[in-house]
Amino acid sequence: MHNQTLDAQAVILTGEGDRGALDYLRSLARENIGCVVVSTDEHEIASRSRYCRKLFLVQPYRESNDSHNVKVLVELGKRFSEKPVLIYGEDINMLFVSRNRDELQKYYRFLMPPRGLAEKFVNKTDFQRLAETHDIPVPKTRIVHSYEELVEVSKHISYPAFIKPAFTMNWSFDSPELRKKYKGYKFALRPFRSAEEMLEFCRDLPLGNGGVLVQEFIEGSDREIFSFHGYFDEHSRPLAYFVGRKIRTFPMHHGGSTCIETVDEPTVAQIGITSLQKVNFCGIVKIDMKKNPLDGTFKILEVNPRYTLWESLGAFAGMNLCAIAFHHQRGEPTEPVKHTYALGYKWLFFKQDFRAFLTGYWRSGEFTLTQYLNSLRGRKIYQLWDWKDPLPLCYSAGQFWGKQVGKVVHKVTRS
Repeated sequence: MHNQTLDAQAVILTGEGDRGALDYLRSLARENIGCVVVSTDEHEIASRSRYCRKLFLVQPYRESNDSHNVKVLVELGKRFSEKPVLIYGEDINMLFVSRNRDELQKYYRFLMPPRGLAEKFVNKTDFQRLAETHDIPVPKTRIVHSYEELVEVSKHISYPAFIKPAFTMNWSFDSPELRKKYKGYKFALRPFRSAEEMLEFCRDLPLGNGGVLVQEFIEGSDREIFSFHGYFDEHSRPLAYFVGRKIRTFPMHHGGSTCIETVDEPTVAQIGITSLQKVNFCGIVKIDMKKNPLDGTFKILEVNPRYTLWESLGAFAGMNLCAIAFHHQRGEPTEPVKHTYALGYKWLFFKQDFRAFLTGYWRSGEFTLTQYLNSLRGRKIYQLWDWKDPLPLCYSAGQFWGKQVGKVVHKVTRS
């Protein structure tokens, strides 16, 4: 690694399926904050952005690779004239930073929950226990560690019920048989209307390594799922926050966000702030909650102590949490609690959103074509397209069509 000083002020740690690196990069660029990107993928889409100063590669964020990756980041950190701010997305990236925080803090600025607390948010069974201890509103939940235990629990719960693993990574499905049956983590999430349906589907699911949560399912459309996004200082005071809600996901209902918008929902903000202060939280955060359409109450579904793709929507609407975190971590003056932002602004991942509409929402009758088109109206930004920064979309399109041509060539040569 060359020793030339880098002309940048922040480092974005990404890879391992992180969809948000381009969002963080563009959010920081709104305030002319220069960034380099560190990824596990040499084809990292964010590195094609005009705002990326340079791309550096690391190995996958497994503990066995920590020594190598820390060495890469230490050498990188030495090339800055002053400590850069470290931005991280995805649980596996955040856990890497948390495990190695003592060494990384010598070369980088970042603020995250106390040691052990960040891990409890990622481990859904630990978070469930934390929520029960601190009276944080979550759905009724049972934790099981074996199929036999699931069979017994299935006799004593109400339906519909919902199952999710302690760690998202537990359902990565390495074997071809499991991938064929379950496809992937997001596709395996679904409500079950009976014990028989649940037990049949879960027969081959991995239930170890922290167990799985058997949770009450809150009925309602995706528009009942709200998100609190905030940044808290060392004393657990919110410096800034905003609220959004989902419009559609892919796969439908339980997948990744494809269309989201900013909204005003004071109850969500109040629950988010109160819950985090109960555990002395600090740093960046996203909390997903679902509103029960029957009684209007909100229950927390999960807490993500990391940056997410929502950051660019907040920045577009006037609440740039990436930049606020950057200035605070550099010790620069911050304004009093900031929570005023534009409402009804949208973020759209058009390819996946249209796919979600065709394969799910239209077939189920949740959206007619007219309703779908109306939902796209208003001011919005896109997951890839930005007229000031067109190369990521061009590169992505080139990759897509290259794969299609490759498939055709493969079929022709085989025949």
